[in-house]
Amino acid sequence: MQETGGAVRFVRAADGGCAGGAGVSPVDVGTAELAGVGTRPAYRGWGIAAAVVAELTRVMFDRGAESVWLEYSGEGSRRVYERVGFRPKGRRLYISLAS
Repeated sequence: MQETGGAVRFVRAADGGCAGGAGVSPVDVGTAELAGVGTRPAYRGWGIAAAVVAELTRVMFDRGAESVWLEYSGEGSRRVYERVGFRPKGRRLYISLAS
């Protein structure tokens, strides 16, 4: 992902593993998508997701993004993203074709 202009950030846990991380797509038509935000259960509540989201968003704005978007899966994650500065805007529609 980084080779094409996106970015990935991980936070190292005390045991040498990964405490959390996320990735963001390359900028396309002025927009980048932040995705895969996750924090291991033992590290939740430490601000890891917020720090990673803030850093990746800053990186993409520095690279010329006019907007960065993401989708959230629950109220807890929504609150994290809103603390960083994200705000709901618009709606997405999905279609599923029968197999």
